[in-house]
Amino acid sequence: MQKLFFISLVLFSIAIQTSSAQTRTIVIRPHFNGKESLISRIDTDCMANSTIDSPRAISPIIAFMAWTSSGCELYTRGLIRFDAITDTSVIPSGSTINAAELFLYEIPSTTTGDYGNSTYPGSPYNGYGTNTGYIYELAAPFNPLTTSWRTQPNYLHSDSIHITASNSHWGTDVDSFNVTSMVRHLYTSGNYGFLIKIDTEVYYREHLYGSSRYADSNFHPALRITYTKGAQSVSELINSEAVQLFPNPVSDILNLNLDLTQATSFTACIYNILGQKLQTKELALNTGKNTVNFSVNSLTGGIYIFELKNQNTTIKQKFIKE
Repeated sequence: MQKLFFISLVLFSIAIQTSSAQTRTIVIRPHFNGKESLISRIDTDCMANSTIDSPRAISPIIAFMAWTSSGCELYTRGLIRFDAITDTSVIPSGSTINAAELFLYEIPSTTTGDYGNSTYPGSPYNGYGTNTGYIYELAAPFNPLTTSWRTQPNYLHSDSIHITASNSHWGTDVDSFNVTSMVRHLYTSGNYGFLIKIDTEVYYREHLYGSSRYADSNFHPALRITYTKGAQSVSELINSEAVQLFPNPVSDILNLNLDLTQATSFTACIYNILGQKLQTKELALNTGKNTVNFSVNSLTGGIYIFELKNQNTTIKQKFIKE
């Protein structure tokens, strides 16, 4: 883990920087692209009528701790998932994850009644041990609205990331964690998310970060991923040189030749020079060479625009109707 001074990574859900034709860096913030929950447990023998084993998906904090409440033992853990990791519109299929860094933001205050970080110079809780923790990869899905302490999924012990102790009661630092290995596994084997917990769950130990519900969005968690687009990504399948329209000029039938490296669906449209759409055809094309015919008998003589597009690619070419 690397301790940083407070910075604001990005104010939007996803920011993209292109460093080369194939390598990109994105920053994901979970207020649009992830799921979070704070699960807690209170000793049932001590407080049978209390809030026991309950999820708190709307909590403004990610508080992992071992504490007491009215003399009863209280434990919390944080769950967080960034859905965009396996969203192919964000990271294309077949890409290589080069690096991933998770940013968690310590917070200056909270209205939830929490005591703040327990480990800092002069803290009355230093004698109970430090609030170090760990980040683990979850081994199964969780539901932020229903997953509780009792139903929480298992987590993987491999590649766990250590969280060092806090150094202030309330803070504005950013803690950064190299989660490259975890994100690579989430990308290829199932995006279940992360578990954040205290190293030793014995009171009194607490460590606070802002969740995506925290009032100031500058303190929301963030995940920065650098990846290289795979050769088989949809946006790489075709380019303007790969689309062949013939004959041009055309009198009756316009032919489209297209060679693809994997089966892909497209929408083909024909526009006049005023931008009015005259024809639309949905195409489900196969791997390899494809030929599609378009009747242009009804078009008057002149210049037209042929457009071929999917969610990642748009190609336009001019043709002449005789």
